[in-house]
Amino acid sequence: MNKIVFIGDLHLSDRQITTRVDDSTETVLEKFEWILNYAFQQNANIICTGDMFTHTLYSNHTRYRIKKALKAYNSTGLSFWVISGNHSGDIEDRNPDSVLYRELGQFVLDGYVRFLGKFDEKGEDCILSLPDKVIRGYSAYSELYTGDAENVIGLVCHHWIMDAFGDSLVIYPDDMKKIFPNLQFIVAGHDHAVHQPYVSRDDVKVIRPGSVMRTDAGKSSQRIPCVVVCEFGEGHMVWETIPISISRPYEEVFYQEKRDVNKDSVNALDRFVQQIQEKGNVVMDLSSAVNEQLGLVPVADRDMIKQDLSANGFMIS
Repeated sequence: MNKIVFIGDLHLSDRQITTRVDDSTETVLEKFEWILNYAFQQNANIICTGDMFTHTLYSNHTRYRIKKALKAYNSTGLSFWVISGNHSGDIEDRNPDSVLYRELGQFVLDGYVRFLGKFDEKGEDCILSLPDKVIRGYSAYSELYTGDAENVIGLVCHHWIMDAFGDSLVIYPDDMKKIFPNLQFIVAGHDHAVHQPYVSRDDVKVIRPGSVMRTDAGKSSQRIPCVVVCEFGEGHMVWETIPISISRPYEEVFYQEKRDVNKDSVNALDRFVQQIQEKGNVVMDLSSAVNEQLGLVPVADRDMIKQDLSANGFMIS
């Protein structure tokens, strides 16, 4: 049997997250160490869905602590795999070749983490091999390598169907099944919210574990962060979602003011959806309907609704 612990965006950082009341640097380091220890206990490799680093670290103390933890984990013969995300700690100016020069690239070159995908323009596409199986990764702005397609059973990506940036590579499960005929699962990051797994029309399982670090006070933060464990056996896979046990409740880590803003935002969006539903008996273009209804809602709600809609991929004029 083989095990892999899949984790969402880590957002390792040495800057305080302004919406949180805790020491967010210490919190993310503790979660990171918890994940490494848990994976060691499970004798499992780790795959991160990108955004391992939010930015270039300023503190060598933070960098040393991360490297020390990874060195201990790697010494057991296990490996920490990662793809790049869209933050500056992983990539610069949406150029996939820039990973080499960012914080993530330095950790790869120094041997602390292994890159899942194509690390630079001249490098090979690195894969995680299981017996008779291959897991392939690709990053936010890179080109998907389709060679050796029949051996690919899993894809790990940063962006997925919802692409708030409008210019990065996204995939649809059933389209990928046409390229990789034996594809069984996709694990995706970027979206901080945790989503229930589902199986697509063409029998591709979609896993979205959610961000390890809750970076803002929104609906995506009203949860306990988790890891997703997959155990690979002969002809089958067993998936399990495991809460990160040291995570504290939402109410304990975000400022009350931010929680109040989030509550107002949710209520505003609910009111907006109700207005749309009241027009449900009329055939209309969705984009036109959204923009039309935005003109009718109270001014106090409008900005919050626009932010929520934009975060979910709507083009708002």
